[in-house]
Amino acid sequence: MENKFVKYFRDNVHGDILVDEMIVYELINTNFFQRLRRIEQLGGAKYVFLGANHTRFSHCIGVYHIVCKFLLNPNIVSAFSDYEIKVLKVSGLLHDIGHGPFSHTFEWILENAVIDSHEQYSSKIIREDPEILKILKIYNINPEDVCSVIEGKNKKLSPLISSQVDADRIDYLLRDGLLVGVNYAASDVEWIIRNSLYKDEDMIFNYKAKSSLESYLLGRYHMYEQVYLHKTSIAFDETLRSWFERLIDLKKINYNFINIKMIDILKEVIEKKVIPLNKYYLMDDYLLINFFQDGRLEKDEIFAKLSYMLVNRHFLKVVDNFNESGFQNFKNNLGNKEDVKYFCRKQKVSSLQLYRVKSKHEEIKLLLKNGDIKSLDSVSSLIKNSNKKSEKSVLKSNYLYLFSKDYI
Repeated sequence: MENKFVKYFRDNVHGDILVDEMIVYELINTNFFQRLRRIEQLGGAKYVFLGANHTRFSHCIGVYHIVCKFLLNPNIVSAFSDYEIKVLKVSGLLHDIGHGPFSHTFEWILENAVIDSHEQYSSKIIREDPEILKILKIYNINPEDVCSVIEGKNKKLSPLISSQVDADRIDYLLRDGLLVGVNYAASDVEWIIRNSLYKDEDMIFNYKAKSSLESYLLGRYHMYEQVYLHKTSIAFDETLRSWFERLIDLKKINYNFINIKMIDILKEVIEKKVIPLNKYYLMDDYLLINFFQDGRLEKDEIFAKLSYMLVNRHFLKVVDNFNESGFQNFKNNLGNKEDVKYFCRKQKVSSLQLYRVKSKHEEIKLLLKNGDIKSLDSVSSLIKNSNKKSEKSVLKSNYLYLFSKDYI
C-alpha cells in the first residue's frame, strides 16, 4: 500500500495546517514562494504594533487552508470538478506571490507604471517562472486558469479567492487581528463557511449566517479604522513615497549615486517599466532596508535625510486640524525651498464604510427560507443604518497632512 503524502504546518492562527498534495508542497518550496518569507504582511503597521511582523508566506498558506475548509462543505465542493478544485487550491496558495517590498505600500510606488498591482505581478510570475511552470505542467494545471482566478476574471472560481467574503480576507483579518493584538476580526468563520453554498455558479450564504456576516463586516471595518489606516502606518507609506520621488528626481539630473547597485536594481521602478523577474525576485523588505541604510551616506542631503528617517522611524508626522488652505499657506511661507515637496505632503484618505459594493456581482447574497435570494444590505438593519452615516471620512477629512518634524 502506497503511503499518502502528508505534511503539517504549525500555525498560530489556524493550528495545524494540513498539506496532503505534492503539488502544494512543491510550490511552497519554489524560490519565488520562499521569497514571501522576506515580505511582511502589514508594511508600516509594524512600527505601531509590536507583533505586526508576520509575512506574506504565512498568509498565503493560511489562505490555502481556508480554501480547503470551504471545499469540505458539500454544498461548495459539489459545484466544482476535480480540476477546478486543484486550480482553486493553487490559486489560493499563489494569490499574493507577486507582492513587492512592504506589500501594498510598494503598489503606491508603482502607481502609473506599465504593471502596477501585485495581482499582475502574481500572474507574470506564474506565467514565466520556470520553476513554477514546471510544477504546474507536471500536475496538468494550465497557468492561465490560475491567473484568471487571481485576477478576478473567472466568474465561478474567483469569489472563493477574491470577493467580499473570501479565503483571502478571512485569513488576513484573523491573522492581522491576532498578531497586532486586537480582537476586532474574531468572527464566526466556521459558521460562515458551513452556511456557504454555490447556486447558479455564484457563492451565496444561508440566511442563518446573517449575524455572523454582520460581525465579520464590523470586524473588517474596525481593522481598517484602527490598524490599516493608522496614522503612523500612513506616515511610513508617505515617507517611503518621498524617498522614491527624491530617488527619481536625482536620477533625472544624472546625480552620481554612491550605491550604483541600487540604481541598477531599481531602474525599471524609476522608469515605470515592467520589472523583469530576475530583479523582482530580489525585491523584498530586506533589500530596501539595506538601500535605506546605504542612502544615509549619499551626498544629497535630502535623500540622506529621508533614508535616515526611514531607518530610525522618524517619519513625516501627521498634523491634525489642518485644512487645504492652511496647508498651502504653510508651504508658501516656506518659500521655494527644494525640500518642501518631500517634507510637506498630503495623502488622500477615502471614507470608510461598513459595506460598499461597486456592482451587483460584488454583493453578499443571502438565501432566504422561502427560496428568494437577497443582498445582505437589503435585509440588514445594521448595514442600512451604517450606510446612512458613512459619508463622513473616518479621519474627518478627505486628506491627511504630513510634515517633517523639523517644520512643526
